[in-house]
Amino acid sequence: MTHRYFCRSFAVVSVLSVLSATLASPALASQSTATAGTGWERSSTIADVYQGVRFMDDGWVEYPSILQNDVVANLAERIELRKVQGAHDGSGCVFEGSDESDVTAGIVTYSSEVAFNVGTCQAEYLDAEFTRENIAQAASETGDAGLDLSEGDTEESDASVNMEPTDPTSTGGTKTYTAHHKAMTRDPIQIITSSTATKLTWNVASSFVTGYVANRKCDQYGASGWVNSSCVKTDGWVTIGAVYTDATGKFNNPVFCNSVGILTAGAAFAFGGWGTTYANHSKTRLEGRSNGVALCGYKMNKAGGCNLLLKFDYVKS
Repeated sequence: MTHRYFCRSFAVVSVLSVLSATLASPALASQSTATAGTGWERSSTIADVYQGVRFMDDGWVEYPSILQNDVVANLAERIELRKVQGAHDGSGCVFEGSDESDVTAGIVTYSSEVAFNVGTCQAEYLDAEFTRENIAQAASETGDAGLDLSEGDTEESDASVNMEPTDPTSTGGTKTYTAHHKAMTRDPIQIITSSTATKLTWNVASSFVTGYVANRKCDQYGASGWVNSSCVKTDGWVTIGAVYTDATGKFNNPVFCNSVGILTAGAAFAFGGWGTTYANHSKTRLEGRSNGVALCGYKMNKAGGCNLLLKFDYVKS
C-alpha cells in the first residue's frame, strides 16, 4: 500500500485552528473528511492514558507531537491534518509513501504522527511547512534533534562519494543541489528512539548529473536499550539525469517496555504486547534529478513489545 505525503502542497489552513482541534478534541472529529463506513469514525472516550499517549475505547491511539509545541507551531507557515491508509503485512502495519519537491524553494516539511489504529491500519499526521530559517530557529529554541537539519552535515564518515562535486564558479554552467530526508520513531516523551537519515548533494551540467556526494546514517537511542541490528546504505545513478541514495535500518529493544515504566506482561499487552519491540526503516530514499527536483520516499513499520507507544515522524527538504 502506497500513499503520498506533502513536500510542498498545503491547503490554506490556520495553524492555530488545526492545533486547537488537535489539543481540544481527542477524536479530531472536526477535521474528518471521511465518509461513513470507511473506518475513520472516531470515539471521544479515553480508555487509558500513559505518558501523554491516549488510548481510545475504539482502538485508536493518540500521540503528542513536537508540532504542538507553541514555539514550533508559531514558526510554521502551514499545518494541516492528513489521513493515511497503511497495509497489514503479517508483522503489523506498513506505511509507505513518496513525493517530490523543488529543492530550490527552500521549503522544509515536517510530518508527525498524532493518531494510529492498528486494527484498521490507519494513521493521522500533522504536516507542517517551514522555511529553512524558521525550522533552524525551532530546533535551536527547543533543542529537538528531529528538527535539526544540520545533523545531516555531520555524517561525512558515512558518506559514499562519486565524482566529487565541482566548484560551480569554476565551471560556469554547473548547478549544485542538496536535499535531506529523515525518518524517525519517537517514544511517549518525544525521545527519538531510532532514525535513518539521508543527504544528497548533486552537480548538474546541462541536463546531466555529473557527480554527487551521498551521506547516510542509522542511529538509535542506546540509553534506553535500543540497538541497530542492520544498517544498509546504497547510492548510484538512476539515469544520466538522476542519482539516488538510501538508508535502511532494523532496530530493536528487548527492554523497551521496562524502560518506559511498564513492568509486567499484563500491563504491556495494552500497549502492543510484551518482549522485544521492533522498528523497521525499510526505505529512506532520496533521488536527485537534473532539474533540481528531489524525490523522497519512506517505508516503515513497528511490531512486538510495547510498539503502540512508538510513533513515526519524518522531515524532508
